[in-house]
Amino acid sequence: MKNLSTINVFVHNNAGILTRISSIFSRRGFNIESINAAVSSDDNKTRIIATISEDPDMVRQVVNQIEKLEDVIDLEIMDNENFISREMLLVKLKIHSSDYLELNALTSLYKAKIIDYSSDNLFLEMTGYKNNLDDFLKIISKYQVEDVIRTGITGIKRN
Repeated sequence: MKNLSTINVFVHNNAGILTRISSIFSRRGFNIESINAAVSSDDNKTRIIATISEDPDMVRQVVNQIEKLEDVIDLEIMDNENFISREMLLVKLKIHSSDYLELNALTSLYKAKIIDYSSDNLFLEMTGYKNNLDDFLKIISKYQVEDVIRTGITGIKRN
């Protein structure tokens, strides 16, 4: 059975490392649900968070392949007990003036923010758990959603 797995990879910040890691997923025919890479507090190292939906045994095989890469310092399959994860969502809505009060209440309820607006559009930002963002998108789907941008899951280890 396929599960959503989050893989936390700490690497030396060398050219091509992200390509080499993503090609391991590709060669196995895995679709990457999300991938984030950013330089860590040490400019010479990068943290890569990849999320895939795959059977746990297959995830373990991919992890074993990634661990063999020369630039990999540390790698871990994260679980909810030791990993705080978040995702950011940006939404552009086409609105009518009659929608504004209800949307303002919804953004408050879901702890989203109105980050910009015009006479025709409302721009929202929300950061939270993937499931909360999915729920928020379902709730606002009755409005005219013009664009949705998601960062994908990122996070930090608890201990």
